Amino acid sequence: MPGPSSKRPFSPALFSPALSGAVGRDGDLRSGPMSVVKINAIDVPPERAEEMASRFAARAGQVERMDGFEEFQLLRPADGRTTWLVYTRWRDEAAFEAWVNSSSFTQGHAQPHSQLWSFELAQTAAPTS
Repeated sequence: MPGPSSKRPFSPALFSPALSGAVGRDGDLRSGPMSVVKINAIDVPPERAEEMASRFAARAGQVERMDGFEEFQLLRPADGRTTWLVYTRWRDEAAFEAWVNSSSFTQGHAQPHSQLWSFELAQTAAPTS
């Protein structure tokens, strides 16, 4: 069995067009526009980690009210790194832009040491029952 650091060779079969799309919780393949994922990578010194967690906890509920918002996760590094990831998923780019231009966003986002990464959701899966 390969270890966690071994690389698997590329296999076109893993990227079959028949498998493209998003799989809903009901197991049905969805087609049409896919969600947009934004990841904000924020460098947080270890001595400010608890402050970072507290700041997000205090703002709970802000992003959830936005039209087109689908998911949020705050990922704390567990391997000695100092980069936290703020993962959000949106219905489309316009929904994300509406959030960025909202007063709720401006009040809570002054992160000088961060990068915004953008992705389109190409495929997703959920556990089957």
